[in-house]
Amino acid sequence: MNIRTLSSLAAAIALSVLCSPAIYAQDADSVAFSSIDWQWQDRGKGAQAGSAQVRLFDSVQSIPVVRYPARRFHTSFVHAPGESASSTDTLAMRADARFAMNGSFFNMRTLEPATFFSQRHQAISGTDEWERSRSDGLLAIPKKNGRKMEILYYDPSALDTYTKDYYTTLASGPVIMKDGEVGNFDPEGSFAKTRHPRSFIGLTDDGRTVYIIVVDGRFHGEAAGASISELYLIAKWFGMEDAINFDGGGSSALWTDRTGIINHPCDNSRFDHAGARKVPNILIVK
Repeated sequence: MNIRTLSSLAAAIALSVLCSPAIYAQDADSVAFSSIDWQWQDRGKGAQAGSAQVRLFDSVQSIPVVRYPARRFHTSFVHAPGESASSTDTLAMRADARFAMNGSFFNMRTLEPATFFSQRHQAISGTDEWERSRSDGLLAIPKKNGRKMEILYYDPSALDTYTKDYYTTLASGPVIMKDGEVGNFDPEGSFAKTRHPRSFIGLTDDGRTVYIIVVDGRFHGEAAGASISELYLIAKWFGMEDAINFDGGGSSALWTDRTGIINHPCDNSRFDHAGARKVPNILIVK
């Protein structure tokens, strides 16, 4: 086989990967998504909360969503490790938040963060070795007012820069979408490919609108969960340009001050709004 043939074969393989059903769902999914009635509720200052149970990706999906204009709200994190850890709703109420979602990965035995976290320009935790393969991104908040966010690829050699240049940062991942393109995750890797409850945050192309979303999972016939490639499609269909995955599974929790937990945490094995897991950090919106 000559070099030209090898090049053609490589190009064909690359094209088949990019065009695989894992990334580009059937037209029926796109049409179904565009017709979803999210039952949006006005939450003031341009914010909305909604949810839907719909058939997507050959499965039943339950997806609650909060979206809000970044410039009209303050976005930050609550840090409550170890004995201070509690459920997302409890930490959110203590912080007098409007909306909240669970944060990044953590050690379930010690309830300490397992990824890089800085707050008030001070480094608080690093990324554990076993988390580096999936925690390839960073949610960065430049200023104390929390009215702007960036989603970056995580560079372990740039921790001093992150701490200096951003008021708050939290590493997580994988990056689902960057500049409108699919993130660098391996769609066939076990963590990305397997459907789980998922939590993620995304930004529109101008950074003006923020989405915090949970895709419920581990409830047969009611909520299948999603792969990372399926999160990419959801982000794309909502019109996001950047998005990053946060901790999922039993940690996934989306909360509002009016309705409490609006997704279905899976730790109690019941399709209800109870049973949220203790976590050491959460994202809050005021």
